[in-house]
Amino acid sequence: MAGKLDSNGCFVVTQASEAQYVVDAVNRWFALPENTNWLLVFDNLDDPDLVDIEEYIPACNHRTVITTSRRRDLQQGRRGFEVQQMKPIEFIQLLLKACAMSKFEDLIPSEQSTSSTIAEELGYLPLALDQAGVYIHMAQYSLGQYQEDCRNNASYLLSKGWKWGKQDRSVFATWEISFNTIQQKSPKAAKLLSICGFLNNEDISEELLKRGMNLEPHDLKDVIRTLLSYSLAKRSHNNDSFSILQSARTA
Repeated sequence: MAGKLDSNGCFVVTQASEAQYVVDAVNRWFALPENTNWLLVFDNLDDPDLVDIEEYIPACNHRTVITTSRRRDLQQGRRGFEVQQMKPIEFIQLLLKACAMSKFEDLIPSEQSTSSTIAEELGYLPLALDQAGVYIHMAQYSLGQYQEDCRNNASYLLSKGWKWGKQDRSVFATWEISFNTIQQKSPKAAKLLSICGFLNNEDISEELLKRGMNLEPHDLKDVIRTLLSYSLAKRSHNNDSFSILQSARTA
């Protein structure tokens, strides 16, 4: 793709037909005999009528391609694996790992009971459990303190006529607890997160925000570091941009 990349490594499309140029160039690279150590993943292919993935699969024998889908009929003779639902104890261990706490069997009975209840009340949703665990660790909360906050927050959402499903409510409840804490500790970080809700969540330019929010470079890095510490953002591969996690953007 020489000559088609800008200074940031992004492909420059000047005509609609050039989009296919990217697909062909990437497929040619995948198909090179020396390029064997790669993995191509098509995630959530639940409606094959929307996109034909065959044109994106390289024509070579050394390919490793994984497709995830809820539809069994898409297996079509290929080797398939059914992803089993996690067991309740595995959800609890996920929560405790995010909390940087001991294993379930090493907790005292009251903590075991509370961690089990938190996992159940959050709908055994990995995204919500991970967010809850990070907050407990960062705020140095006990499991009991977080359970009370989470229940109060969920009750508040219900009182406001929240009409989405339980899983959506669980994610929002855990996210809002983190956001409220950030708002108290670092109003600039909360403002930054709110502004990012209007942007594409991937590769947000620090230079853009530094100028728009009139922040010094060290101030901007401080507020981004706050979001990173609460697992609401992640640093991009290049050092001058970052991404907001989808859970924060959705909430």
